Amino acid sequence: MKVNKEFIDKNFSTIHLSFLQTIVFRQSFINHNLGGAVDSCIIQIVCWHHLTSLLNDNLKNESTEFEKALHHWNNSFGVNFSSKKLTLTLLSELSAIPLETVRRRVIQLEKLNWVKYSPKTGVVYSPSEENNNLIVEINEKEKELQANYLSIYEKAKNLLLQ
Repeated sequence: MKVNKEFIDKNFSTIHLSFLQTIVFRQSFINHNLGGAVDSCIIQIVCWHHLTSLLNDNLKNESTEFEKALHHWNNSFGVNFSSKKLTLTLLSELSAIPLETVRRRVIQLEKLNWVKYSPKTGVVYSPSEENNNLIVEINEKEKELQANYLSIYEKAKNLLLQ
């Protein structure tokens, strides 16, 4: 069975409940570990930009297996190696957090060894070892949540094939 809107409609309650549960549990876990909703939102966007840049601009033809991606992730901090910089304005637009709040929080996150910022390079993921270890720990929890969500999705798909 092809996954499309019809598939989702037929399995809406099961799939959507699991999807929302994944999002809520993930966000709660992240907010508790990254200093609250505002900072966690900003850090998530910075990490997303970093990973997107790493995978799209630097690892185009390489395996994205977790261990290989993690190795590249751990060896690429503090430099904006992408042609696309993450500006404060873009961070504000993506997060729906007012620009002045983003600016103040980025200054604080720089002091807390999460990011580096300059108008020339934009906001760059540049964590301390301890902070990066926390991101890797969060990623392990995210993989658990994704696996649970995808197993429910697979069960729904298999039921339709019977």
